[in-house]
Amino acid sequence: MWVTLAIDAQRFFPRPRRGAGREQRWGQKSMARIEYGIDENIPPDVLSALDGKDLLNVFRMMLHSPRMMGSAAILGVVGLLESTLDPVSRELLILSCGLRFQADYEWDQHVSISDMAGVTGEQRAALLAGDIDADCFSDADQALLRFTGVVAASPIVSDAEFADIRAHFTDRQVVEVVMLIGFYFLLGRVATVFEVESDPRPGDEVLNAGVRATA
Repeated sequence: MWVTLAIDAQRFFPRPRRGAGREQRWGQKSMARIEYGIDENIPPDVLSALDGKDLLNVFRMMLHSPRMMGSAAILGVVGLLESTLDPVSRELLILSCGLRFQADYEWDQHVSISDMAGVTGEQRAALLAGDIDADCFSDADQALLRFTGVVAASPIVSDAEFADIRAHFTDRQVVEVVMLIGFYFLLGRVATVFEVESDPRPGDEVLNAGVRATA
């Protein structure tokens, strides 16, 4: 299972700027607080699956703990490929996490992905304005965004708040929502604490790969 998921993982790791130590390939200094992990620490099965591609910067930072990085990367791929949330709901959740956790890295990485998934510019503008009750969001979108905000801010979800999300999503989807929020908290805090640089925004191949993999 590890190898199969790792093969899928390569589709979601576009090439960032790779540097030697803190020197980037164009002579620019890395702005991260510590050096990124070294490629020699990539677990062999992950390295084989990447087939010459580089990791996103946030996962390169995690390379200081190689096996934990590999497990985190697989969880991220499963969240993208195997979640039963529709693509728009998934991307609204991720964008909301980027804002809730003040993780510019997550927002930057998912602007273009969300656009390809069907999230509109009006919806992203409403998220930035904190207007989750805007008319551009469906009732299900609003319930998802409210629930994401509650889970991100507090360990307690009231019965009314729980009933609100369950009115629009299955039990499996609610569990996946909570797990995705937790995963993007993990990525967000690695990005903010270590001041990880944003990667070039992914191209169409990211969404197309996900479509092919789930077809």
